[in-house]
Amino acid sequence: MPKNTAFVTGGTGFIGLNLVEHLTQLGWDVIALQRPKSRLTYLQKYPVRLVEGAIEDKASLDRAMPEDVDAVFHVAGDVSLWSGHKQRQWRTNVEGTRNMVATALAKRSRKFVHTSSTAVYGIPAEPFDETSPKLGKDSFNYQHSKAVEEVANGIVRD
Repeated sequence: MPKNTAFVTGGTGFIGLNLVEHLTQLGWDVIALQRPKSRLTYLQKYPVRLVEGAIEDKASLDRAMPEDVDAVFHVAGDVSLWSGHKQRQWRTNVEGTRNMVATALAKRSRKFVHTSSTAVYGIPAEPFDETSPKLGKDSFNYQHSKAVEEVANGIVRD
């Protein structure tokens, strides 16, 4: 039986590393996107193929992502809460996700799994679910960038 192939962004982060561990335990062939200066200590413990690139750099994604992968798991994101990182965060969370969607479509990925954040809902005063309004778009930059990311890239409708 042929292995499923996954292309993973954010594999050096907390969620991404746990995803990579799980996928490899299930027998997936995992290709992990990594920045040139990424700390790979933990990621290298798993049988993954590392490819260099950055989600903000579309050309690097075009080189890194193979065609016809079974699934793209887009877990990368900039979670900084410092306002001084506003532009960097926008490039990563909004433009980087746009690049990922476009590249996955161009490379004929069979599935695209996007990991967002409850930050899209802002700071709700009561329990909420996925049908609740996206109040994060009117909040501080991390919440704003995650809420805009989903709508601007066609992941959800506002």
